[in-house]
Amino acid sequence: MPGRVATRIERLVRRGLGTPLRGPLRIGYDSLVAAEIAVGALLASRHRRPAYAGGDVTVVAKTFERPRILGRFLAGLPRVFAGPVLIADDSRNPVRITDPQVTVFTMPFDSGIGPGRNLLLSHVQTEFVLMCDDDFILLPDFDIARAVGYLQRHNEVDVYAGRVINLPQLSNVDYSRQALLGQPGTPKLRQGTLIEGLPVLYKVPNFYLARTASIRGVGYDQRLKRVDHNDFFSSAFGRLVCVQDRGWTCLHAHTIFDQHYQSFRLDMDEDFAYLARKWARGGPSGFAGAGVDLTAEQRATLHAAAIACLGRDIGLAVTRLEAPPGDELRIGTTQPEQLAEALIRIGWARRPGALEHPLWGRVVLAVASPELPPSQPDSDAGPTRIVRSARAAWIDDDDVLIGASLPGGPVLALESPADLLWEVLGEHGAPRDEVVDRVLAHFENPPAEAREQIEATLDQLLRAGLFDAVGAETDAAEGAG
Repeated sequence: MPGRVATRIERLVRRGLGTPLRGPLRIGYDSLVAAEIAVGALLASRHRRPAYAGGDVTVVAKTFERPRILGRFLAGLPRVFAGPVLIADDSRNPVRITDPQVTVFTMPFDSGIGPGRNLLLSHVQTEFVLMCDDDFILLPDFDIARAVGYLQRHNEVDVYAGRVINLPQLSNVDYSRQALLGQPGTPKLRQGTLIEGLPVLYKVPNFYLARTASIRGVGYDQRLKRVDHNDFFSSAFGRLVCVQDRGWTCLHAHTIFDQHYQSFRLDMDEDFAYLARKWARGGPSGFAGAGVDLTAEQRATLHAAAIACLGRDIGLAVTRLEAPPGDELRIGTTQPEQLAEALIRIGWARRPGALEHPLWGRVVLAVASPELPPSQPDSDAGPTRIVRSARAAWIDDDDVLIGASLPGGPVLALESPADLLWEVLGEHGAPRDEVVDRVLAHFENPPAEAREQIEATLDQLLRAGLFDAVGAETDAAEGAG
């Protein structure tokens, strides 16, 4: 209940930004945030720890047009950290800091967060790096040694993330439910795996202590100015192991009343358009088939399938509604706001009169009363069968077979033998060996290595989420995990 109340309060504040209530709202908002920070600092001071001075950590933060907010972050830092601090500033008038522990790298105006974070990483000389935003507040009990010790004990972990508590609503994002833009690889450890009590997640907050070499090896996309978070962890999929410690926290205070800053921060259309092009081609490492440029209708069809998939997950029926030619996708459901909130949690963003996904595009939700499709029956216990995933969609346009692992992508053009695998599975699937035999039967005198190649392609489709393995063996494996 407190979370719902906080969300409603935040919505009221945002609706009042363009009205005569803006002034009083700002005073009230700033006062509430200041009070929460003061109370948090007072409570945390009971468990104050010495400032970390291990010599193996560098704190980095990217800042833009918010000198006062950066000053607040830097003012609290010495309470918990005594080491090098690097700041990347692409403001029109970059800050000047006299503290010898702080180095500011000035950049051309509005260079963006991707170039800024890469610049910072290139100058880190310690084993570990603590990634922060300039609007974070670290309380007196923040324990950097706790994260360093964990990474020293677990060489298999690259990223130790904390929990970001958003003020004034005291909320946080559950990244275990966040979809990636794509999964270009095979995870080293499955999401949910526990390592010394901490869960592995594919995506964590941009508030983490990490091995510098690991993060530098992935890097942030130089073309992204605002929307970097999902792209980075999508690119890191299969390359990094990330855990989250929800007890390792910082406070985060948005500056929603700063119109100048928000005019840049909310200018995300170019980033979203770039991400759509980038991840619609299967992600940086490609797949067992060429990337594909989708037509508007193909994209809309896959978008509708992605939303239907999510609707099924939360028990809502959805249907695609007729729309004027060239208009955005329209989806009907009995509870459009409930569906909207679920979509926002996994990667869609609110836009005026619509929602938008960086890969699929825009959608308008409307009230309608479709019937919920029957859920897929559980597979019979028995030998493992390969089936088309319930979380995938397919378009067969005669020239190419297009598959999408929903709702986060990627979109892939499937070449032989991937298209043959899809064909021989049919609606009900088949045992793995039988699937491979059926594909082999399409070729005259297949070479000796053909079976191995078909099985490798099948494994790629399974990893991408386009196929599923169901049956007794899968159930047993999941139970063991």
